[in-house]
Amino acid sequence: MTLDVDSRARVAFGNGRRVSLDRGRALFDVRHDSAHPFSVAARGRTIIDVGTRFEVGVAPSSLRVALFEGGVRIEGGGSATVLRPGQAFVANAGKPDRVSLLAPGAEALWRQGLAEFDNATLAEAIEQLNAGSEVKLVIVDPRVAALRVSGRFRLHDPLRFATTVAEILPVRVVRIDPARIELRYRR
Repeated sequence: MTLDVDSRARVAFGNGRRVSLDRGRALFDVRHDSAHPFSVAARGRTIIDVGTRFEVGVAPSSLRVALFEGGVRIEGGGSATVLRPGQAFVANAGKPDRVSLLAPGAEALWRQGLAEFDNATLAEAIEQLNAGSEVKLVIVDPRVAALRVSGRFRLHDPLRFATTVAEILPVRVVRIDPARIELRYRR
């Protein structure tokens, strides 16, 4: 298990190998052992390994599981989902779960200091970018929160993200104080 910055996990070994990911993101590289099953609990779901390499990301209102090799089964939330290599599962509060394809080379981009978004709302993107960053991006206007963004961006550089987004979306950047940058709707 490799943890991202500002992440917290609890580990329990017994008849099985269990990890609870409370916040942040972790990359798991697991050798399958039917006598000692491996699972990750996160945001009310259980991700069950079947010999695999996968990533789990937890944010206050979302869960993301990306599978790079092997297989996982995600249980909870009233259903079960099986992922194949190259797929990602996303559960956002109040929205239907979805499975999508991963972009080539997407494995653990955060380990390279990058975040990738594919038609994500600005609220979802900012939630991920704010994790572990001293300077926080802020959105107050729901119109701005609902705007969509795609692309790869540097983690831990919120001003660069904000100025880039302001070039392509109808938003402007307002520095509230040294620790907060707000994205406001541009009229």
